Amino acid sequence: DNQQVSDSTYVYVPEYHSLNGGEDTYMGNFLVMSDRLYFEKNVYSDTGMESSYQYLELSNPDGEPVTVYKSDDSEQEEGFDSNVNAIFPDGADGVVLIIAKRPALDWETATDADYERVQRQTVYTMKHIAGDGTETFNVDITEYVQMDADNTYIQRSASDADGRIYLSNGNTYIWVFDKEGNHESTVQLASNSKFGGYINSMGVLGDGRVAFMSDNQEGMYIAVYNADKKDFSDIYENLPSNCWNSSLTPGPEGGVLISSQDALFEYDLETQTYKEILKWMDCDMHPDYVRYAAALQDGNIIVYYDEWDTNEQSLVQVKKTPASEVVQKQVITLGCMSTSQDLQSAVISFNKNNPEYKIEVKDYSASIDWSSDDSQKSYEDARNRFNNDILTGNAPDLFLESEINLKQFATMGVIEDLSPYLEKSSVVKRSDLFEKVLDAYTVNGILCTIPDCFTVSTLIGRASELGEEPGWTMEEMLAYADKYPEATLFPHASRNRVLEFCLMFDFDSYVNWETGECAFDSDEFKLLLEFASRFGEEADYSVSEPKLLANHEALLNMVSFSDVQDWQLQGLMFNEPVTAIGFPSADSTGIVVHGSNGFCISATSQYKEAAWAFIESLLTEEAQEKTMFKWGFPIRKSTFDTILEEAMKPDYQTDADGNPILDENGNPIEISHHSYGYEDVTFEIMAVTQEEADHINDLINRIDGTVTYNEQLMNIIEEEVAPYFEGQKSVDEVADAIQGRIKLYVDENR
Repeated sequence: DNQQVSDSTYVYVPEYHSLNGGEDTYMGNFLVMSDRLYFEKNVYSDTGMESSYQYLELSNPDGEPVTVYKSDDSEQEEGFDSNVNAIFPDGADGVVLIIAKRPALDWETATDADYERVQRQTVYTMKHIAGDGTETFNVDITEYVQMDADNTYIQRSASDADGRIYLSNGNTYIWVFDKEGNHESTVQLASNSKFGGYINSMGVLGDGRVAFMSDNQEGMYIAVYNADKKDFSDIYENLPSNCWNSSLTPGPEGGVLISSQDALFEYDLETQTYKEILKWMDCDMHPDYVRYAAALQDGNIIVYYDEWDTNEQSLVQVKKTPASEVVQKQVITLGCMSTSQDLQSAVISFNKNNPEYKIEVKDYSASIDWSSDDSQKSYEDARNRFNNDILTGNAPDLFLESEINLKQFATMGVIEDLSPYLEKSSVVKRSDLFEKVLDAYTVNGILCTIPDCFTVSTLIGRASELGEEPGWTMEEMLAYADKYPEATLFPHASRNRVLEFCLMFDFDSYVNWETGECAFDSDEFKLLLEFASRFGEEADYSVSEPKLLANHEALLNMVSFSDVQDWQLQGLMFNEPVTAIGFPSADSTGIVVHGSNGFCISATSQYKEAAWAFIESLLTEEAQEKTMFKWGFPIRKSTFDTILEEAMKPDYQTDADGNPILDENGNPIEISHHSYGYEDVTFEIMAVTQEEADHINDLINRIDGTVTYNEQLMNIIEEEVAPYFEGQKSVDEVADAIQGRIKLYVDENR
């Protein structure tokens, strides 16, 4: 293990400073150097764009920025277009600019040949402007930038402590110039076996050297420029995993700051080890919003934080603070096998707003190196630890429903019943939520979870052939397939995919976790195996899904409804009215729900009320209205109704003044809300009709179960069924083998 233990006597506390320059302002290209934050600022107006390069003294983050360069349109030469390709500080008070000057082109009428000509004739110059505003050199670097004709844009740039300038197009070359602008060396990336060929980031280290980070077959590495060898020959490996989006900046203790998907580390070049400084979520910061991080001379961390869903940009000073000086909240653990953006957003929102409790996420898969050969085994081991913790009384206070076998765990009494909490809630009532979804997640009288949004999965087919009512058995589905022998049942179906889909929505009819009974030797299961054997080993993707359905070459479509317009789309794909027939099942409609952000409370938790407060926070009207990171229908009916009402409003063609254009009968001309494009067809989605809205509501009201996919059971089935598919064993033999293995597994795990 290359990770050192971090200091737990300190915590990092965020302090936000707004960077928003206004609606018509763009700020980017942030870089910290000498406790200054450098950035580009573009202000748009009716007369054009004003571009400048500024810095902010971080000792006074709310002060006025200093402008070190401002573009001047008067410098444009007639017949040419010029723009700043790159700009960056020189390590002192000046800046270096890379300017591209190209022949003017009419972009609306230009041909490919025109683009190629202009690219060949573009001239690149490198200009240095000192702190007093004087220009110290202006050199033509076209011969270097044009070395790769397919990539003539400067993607990475930096200046080291000796004034050298480093430019790169990102994947084939790095050009090094001295402080007077003279070419010193060219480092070719693509042909060098030790380099991966693509630069993830370039930066200046604490000792003033310039380095870049990339990856090759061995993993991520840092390459540092050696001035004597005139090459990036000093290689450092064993970096934290999942750090491909990290910038390279000096660390507080002389190392290198490296940001992973969820944490910030300092990497020691000498020992090639690293230690965790902080977890972003512990600082109530969403990892996806962290765009840049650097250490200041006082040991604090400065972060450029871009909340792109709300267009809020902030400069965050993350201050190193003794833990004894910070009010400690009661920690509630949340166990999972992965941290989605939605989960992270929900946890951060709760932690910011709750003065008493703090959710701490325990991602059991966080330490897995996904680039290693044994990553799958590591994942299975982590999942076993996750499940065992829940089953042996060492459970997190909360855990995700989607990552456990709900029926099994509910039967074993490890899940708290949420019904009493919902009944006495002042935030949400049971009647506010879709009752059928709550029913689906109620097992043996226990309301196991309440997802904040959900999708509805079903089989869709032609109403003219299937009728209007959902629900059918395996025998009825097989009879339907036999009726149309020239057609396949599903588009792009393979043996294992058919088997997986049919079982995913009906595992419960074959396993009773309460009694331990299994029915994999039943006639119905054998029918399923015989049906799956009709399909090929590999799916045929040569014809698109819409074409197969429209031409009656495929009879059914497997659909997960997540949008109120999906019913209309299915009708367009079949080119006639459709019905939700459901997955084959002996005793249900076969229409099932799959929830997102469905959290269970551990029956052994000491903080059940606090854990409920977190679940409750996802069900407020405000939380339900937030759609960023969410996928599916909101569980709150009023929020769903608002979305449906909006989707039923037609969009009309308008003139330049925004007035509707009328047809020959004086009626406004309706246009599509949006379109879905496939390789050979595009479907225009219009406003939802009342009939389509009724179908969606009816679909939700017919939910009769949950997705019950069990990876362990599915692995057993796929292993044992292979000889039957290959004609080596009979259906009775493999059904008996599956029954025996799964019965043993169920007895051991209930």
